[in-house]
Amino acid sequence: MTEWTIAITCLAIVIASILVTSLVKLCMKRVVENKGGEFNCKKWEYLYAAISLVLAAAGVFLFLRFGAKITDVNRLIKTTCLYAGSVQTIYLFIVQLCRKGFKGIFEYLGSLVADLKESDNPVEELPEKIEQEVNTDPDVAKLEKDLDKIIKK
Repeated sequence: MTEWTIAITCLAIVIASILVTSLVKLCMKRVVENKGGEFNCKKWEYLYAAISLVLAAAGVFLFLRFGAKITDVNRLIKTTCLYAGSVQTIYLFIVQLCRKGFKGIFEYLGSLVADLKESDNPVEELPEKIEQEVNTDPDVAKLEKDLDKIIKK
């Protein structure tokens, strides 16, 4: 097996472990909410991190040992620890970013469409609504200032 194939497969195993853990979290949330309780995801955050870490480590190790037929103990340990240790970073930059980013985009587009449905002439009002949103949103203003600092350096 080539090194690229091994690396991509290990990354896929890590992402799969994160997705399995997220699925377990969603199932637990549904069960608790169906029973009338409130599920606090932050309370169980460390448990989910540990579950995804263990799943990723076991999956990567088993793939390297039996799928890629690697027998060098040092390489097995280093590669397993590297990929298992990257679970939280991959979760943050792939899963969380997609979930929160797409949620924000869809909420903004939904509110924009609702505003445009209420208007008399949506084609003329669309640029004004976008400019108004950009000028009133503090996150956009902060991002604009940060980008200006980077560009002017």
